[in-house]
Amino acid sequence: MAVLTALRLVRGAGSVAGRRVLVTGAGRGIGRLLVELAAALGAEVTAVVRDAGEAAETARLGARQVVTADAVPGAFEGSFDVVYEAAAGDLIAAGRGLAADGATVFLYESWPAPPEPSRRDRAAGGLRAVRTRDGRAPVERLLGAAVPG
Repeated sequence: MAVLTALRLVRGAGSVAGRRVLVTGAGRGIGRLLVELAAALGAEVTAVVRDAGEAAETARLGARQVVTADAVPGAFEGSFDVVYEAAAGDLIAAGRGLAADGATVFLYESWPAPPEPSRRDRAAGGLRAVRTRDGRAPVERLLGAAVPG
């Protein structure tokens, strides 16, 4: 579900190629996916994460700048064309003047990942990949339409 939400949010912004994009809550869940998708589509992504532990991985996903939440005040130069604001975050981007005139601001909610299934659940065969007639997972098919290559 997180992938579909991230995909809809990125599509909702139109073309992000060459645009400045801010993603708060970027260290996990939907925010992490937004960083990866926007960067793959050519956006200049700035990511806000909770702590330094999430920063390195978020940069690897394509963020040009990664800022920890405690360093947010005064951490940005200029404004952003697209803002993805995590509802759980304490940064209100539009209210702090980070959204450019005419920017698109999205508010999304993200939760921590669900717990890993137990060994018993895995052994019982309860986990299966869902495939479509063309053999690809539905998410792969959707991403193939949005992300080149």
